[in-house]
Amino acid sequence: MIDLFSYDPVEIAKEWNGPVLIVQGSEDTQVRPRDADLLASALRQSQRINLVRGTHMLKTAVAGKPFATCTDPSLPLYENLVPGIASFMDESARPD
Repeated sequence: MIDLFSYDPVEIAKEWNGPVLIVQGSEDTQVRPRDADLLASALRQSQRINLVRGTHMLKTAVAGKPFATCTDPSLPLYENLVPGIASFMDESARPD
């Protein structure tokens, strides 16, 4: 893990020319929206899905229970996540 933290994801991302989907939750405490902004600026070809009140677990935050999305497997994925990923995959598969 120590070696992993020595890399700058934004610098590495600049080398990628393929399709990219950035999924960012506004309530993500591990990867902040600012990090997604930096990544998006390095990957001009990227598309982004913003999950309002979304957490790192890609679920909607539960008010007053900050760890609920990590500990309660019965909570569903963010409502628009799967359709957003499917749409991205559809668009990325189309020939130019």
